[in-house]
Amino acid sequence: MNQALVSPPPQAAASPAENCLTELDARAPTPPNPLQAILTAVASIPPGRPQFVRTQAEPAAWLPVFVAKGIAAEGWPLPDGTWRTILRRPAS
Repeated sequence: MNQALVSPPPQAAASPAENCLTELDARAPTPPNPLQAILTAVASIPPGRPQFVRTQAEPAAWLPVFVAKGIAAEGWPLPDGTWRTILRRPAS
């Protein structure tokens, strides 16, 4: 497991900016490519705002892509074995 992605789950409604959260379900491996769908979703939200992503497994292989694009990532496993990750573009 890649410890760089592991962190405890955030508190619900941690700030007013996070009251309207979105979550992309990228668990299905069918087209469009899950990574491309994730990057498109992150690009469509305001900088600094969270984009939650649900994947079938830890997205450790995608971490270098997120880092290269300046996207911060925090994630943790869920009880059902899937993975939830919070992605944020840097605030302007």
